[in-house]
Amino acid sequence: MVEQHSITEGTLDRLRAAQADIREEYLADNTDPWIIGFSGSKDRTLVTQLVFEMLLDIAPSDRKRPIHVLCNDTLVESPVLMAYVDRMLDRLQTAADNLHLPIKGREDGPRTRPDLWVTSLAGAIRHRPGCSGGVPIG
Repeated sequence: MVEQHSITEGTLDRLRAAQADIREEYLADNTDPWIIGFSGSKDRTLVTQLVFEMLLDIAPSDRKRPIHVLCNDTLVESPVLMAYVDRMLDRLQTAADNLHLPIKGREDGPRTRPDLWVTSLAGAIRHRPGCSGGVPIG
């Protein structure tokens, strides 16, 4: 059975205030781009959704400031999490493109060394009984 949750009036008031603040800041006399740090967490997803919805609520002629949704892969995150973030950024970009919103989603991070997960797995395999220490892994 799926448990249903209701949102309290106080929570709705805070959400509406956040939406108003986001809209006011975006429409302010400023041309600086926005950068939203995106990790796939609930709070970052909510911020991204609020900005996306704000853009839909304003006139296309007012959508002047570019918004960059950036995920920085530090190579410590789980590959499963990063695959999820990649899918979400792809979906966000597709929707933004289809709706002509000034949003660019992107993942960034070093790609020059094996990540923590490959290194950790390789180390664990090398130290298993019966494994040759001379077998290069990773």
